[in-house]
Amino acid sequence: MWLIGRLRAAIDSARCRGGRCLIVHSAVDAVSVVDAADLSLAEPIVLEHGADPRDVALVDDHTAVISQYGRPELLAIDLRSRRAVPIDLTALADDEDVFMRGQPDGIAE
Repeated sequence: MWLIGRLRAAIDSARCRGGRCLIVHSAVDAVSVVDAADLSLAEPIVLEHGADPRDVALVDDHTAVISQYGRPELLAIDLRSRRAVPIDLTALADDEDVFMRGQPDGIAE
Protein backbone atom coordinates (compact mmCIF):
# COMPACT_ATOMS: atom_id res chain seq x y z
CA MET A 1 0.00 0.00 0.00
CA TRP A 2 1.38 3.40 -1.00
CA LEU A 3 0.65 6.42 1.18
CA ILE A 4 0.91 10.04 0.18
CA GLY A 5 1.38 13.31 2.03
CA ARG A 6 -0.74 14.61 4.86
CA LEU A 7 -3.69 12.41 3.91
CA ARG A 8 -1.78 9.23 4.82
CA ALA A 9 -4.22 7.36 2.57
CA ALA A 10 -3.84 4.49 0.13
CA ILE A 11 -3.52 5.33 -3.56
CA ASP A 12 -6.32 3.87 -5.67
CA SER A 13 -5.40 5.42 -9.03
CA ALA A 14 -3.22 8.17 -10.47
CA ARG A 15 -3.28 10.18 -13.71
CA CYS A 16 -0.89 12.87 -14.96
CA ARG A 17 -1.20 15.67 -17.51
CA GLY A 18 0.04 19.22 -17.96
CA GLY A 19 2.72 19.03 -15.28
CA ARG A 20 0.49 17.70 -12.49
CA CYS A 21 -0.68 14.35 -11.23
CA LEU A 22 -3.97 13.62 -9.52
CA ILE A 23 -3.91 10.79 -7.00
CA VAL A 24 -7.24 9.24 -5.96
CA HIS A 25 -7.79 8.14 -2.35
CA SER A 26 -11.19 6.46 -2.02
CA ALA A 27 -10.80 5.67 1.70
CA VAL A 28 -10.71 9.38 2.62
CA ASP A 29 -12.88 10.82 -0.19
CA ALA A 30 -10.07 12.96 -1.56
CA VAL A 31 -7.76 13.52 -4.53
CA SER A 32 -4.17 14.68 -4.02
CA VAL A 33 -2.67 17.17 -6.47
CA VAL A 34 1.06 16.65 -7.08
CA ASP A 35 3.44 18.79 -9.15
CA ALA A 36 5.04 16.34 -11.59
CA ALA A 37 8.31 18.30 -11.77
CA ASP A 38 9.24 18.39 -8.08
CA LEU A 39 6.58 16.13 -6.46
CA SER A 40 5.36 18.95 -4.20
CA LEU A 41 1.81 18.66 -2.90
CA ALA A 42 -0.93 21.25 -3.33
CA GLU A 43 -4.00 21.24 -1.10
CA PRO A 44 -6.01 18.06 -1.76
CA ILE A 45 -9.43 18.13 -3.41
CA VAL A 46 -11.73 16.98 -0.63
CA LEU A 47 -15.01 15.42 -1.76
CA GLU A 48 -18.25 14.94 0.15
CA HIS A 49 -18.24 12.16 2.74
CA GLY A 50 -19.23 8.88 1.10
CA ALA A 51 -18.26 9.96 -2.44
CA ASP A 52 -15.84 7.02 -2.64
CA PRO A 53 -13.84 8.26 -5.67
CA ARG A 54 -12.37 5.50 -7.84
CA ASP A 55 -10.65 7.14 -10.80
CA VAL A 56 -9.96 10.47 -12.43
CA ALA A 57 -9.73 11.54 -16.07
CA LEU A 58 -7.82 14.68 -17.02
CA VAL A 59 -9.94 16.15 -19.82
CA ASP A 60 -7.51 19.01 -20.45
CA ASP A 61 -4.81 20.83 -18.46
CA HIS A 62 -7.41 22.51 -16.23
CA THR A 63 -10.32 20.04 -15.98
CA ALA A 64 -10.62 16.70 -14.21
CA VAL A 65 -13.59 14.35 -14.05
CA ILE A 66 -13.81 12.10 -11.02
CA SER A 67 -15.87 8.92 -10.83
CA GLN A 68 -17.67 8.39 -7.52
CA TYR A 69 -18.75 4.89 -6.57
CA GLY A 70 -20.90 6.25 -3.74
CA ARG A 71 -22.77 8.85 -5.81
CA PRO A 72 -24.99 8.72 -8.93
CA GLU A 73 -22.82 11.32 -10.63
CA LEU A 74 -19.43 12.16 -12.00
CA LEU A 75 -17.75 15.28 -10.70
CA ALA A 76 -16.14 17.76 -13.11
CA ILE A 77 -13.53 19.88 -11.31
CA ASP A 78 -11.95 23.10 -12.56
CA LEU A 79 -8.40 22.62 -11.26
CA ARG A 80 -7.72 26.36 -11.14
CA SER A 81 -10.74 27.44 -9.09
CA ARG A 82 -11.50 24.02 -7.54
CA ARG A 83 -15.14 24.57 -8.52
CA ALA A 84 -16.97 21.25 -8.79
CA VAL A 85 -19.90 20.62 -11.14
CA PRO A 86 -21.82 17.33 -10.84
CA ILE A 87 -22.67 15.35 -13.97
CA ASP A 88 -25.92 13.51 -13.22
CA LEU A 89 -25.97 9.80 -14.13
CA THR A 90 -29.40 8.88 -12.75
CA ALA A 91 -30.72 8.36 -16.29
CA LEU A 92 -28.33 5.39 -16.49
CA ALA A 93 -29.83 3.65 -13.44
CA ASP A 94 -31.56 0.31 -13.90
CA ASP A 95 -35.34 -0.20 -13.56
CA GLU A 96 -35.16 -0.16 -9.77
CA ASP A 97 -33.01 3.00 -9.65
CA VAL A 98 -30.10 0.95 -8.36
CA PHE A 99 -26.75 1.60 -9.96
CA MET A 100 -25.02 -1.47 -11.32
CA ARG A 101 -21.97 -1.15 -9.02
CA GLY A 102 -19.64 -2.73 -11.56
CA GLN A 103 -21.39 -6.07 -11.88
CA PRO A 104 -20.62 -7.67 -15.29
CA ASP A 105 -24.18 -8.96 -15.76
CA GLY A 106 -25.76 -5.65 -14.74
CA ILE A 107 -27.25 -7.07 -11.54
CA ALA A 108 -26.81 -4.86 -8.52
CA GLU A 109 -25.48 -6.33 -5.28
